[in-house]
Amino acid sequence: MQDKKPSQKEISEKLDISRAAVSYAIERCIGINLLDRKKYQVRKQALLEFIFYGLPYIYPVIKGSIVKGIPTSASAFPLNQLFSRDPGYVWATDKATHTGIDIEPLYPSIPTIALGDARMYEVCTLIDAIRIGRTREKVEAYRLLKEIIK
Repeated sequence: MQDKKPSQKEISEKLDISRAAVSYAIERCIGINLLDRKKYQVRKQALLEFIFYGLPYIYPVIKGSIVKGIPTSASAFPLNQLFSRDPGYVWATDKATHTGIDIEPLYPSIPTIALGDARMYEVCTLIDAIRIGRTREKVEAYRLLKEIIK
């Protein structure tokens, strides 16, 4: 959706969340200067700084037990090419065969969305690496996320 201004309906359908939740999120993002009200554009540098410095505090990782799920953080592409985790981290779902430590995704629908959208999956795993990773993993995830967002 980078090339056009998506409607709240499109965002709602893409992220599998209610239109009310989308509206509320947009207003919050405008209120904290992550979204420009006039241009209706993401303030990319502010978003990147928020993800790197704020997200780990606002949405700390909640680790669970060993389960089957979808790999995330450094256990998923592209970070799994550079780092190894044993056991890795996963989002629990019965639709996957990987085994790892269950971590709660930022939003309950993320595992389902990830199965149908490779780019969204990559972004979410990079964000998880920033939330949970070691310093080298966080720095590399930030670098890759910056390439995607800019």
